[in-house]
Amino acid sequence: MQLIVEQLLAAGSCGGGDINLDGQLDVLDIVMVVQYVIGDLNFSSDEFCAADSDANGQIDILDIVALVGTILM
Repeated sequence: MQLIVEQLLAAGSCGGGDINLDGQLDVLDIVMVVQYVIGDLNFSSDEFCAADSDANGQIDILDIVALVGTILM
């Protein structure tokens, strides 16, 4: 999983889904995105960028699905 994070960072994708910036893509990142989507959490600009997997300027269910898919790979 660390390799995936490093590849995404190298590609310039703001963190590649590692919302809590712990160097891992895991369920904690998913929980943070879900909390954001339902309005229970605010993101810094870095967290927002890391969570916006499709880079459309919005964080929604599609970003959650993408993050889950990346973790399951």
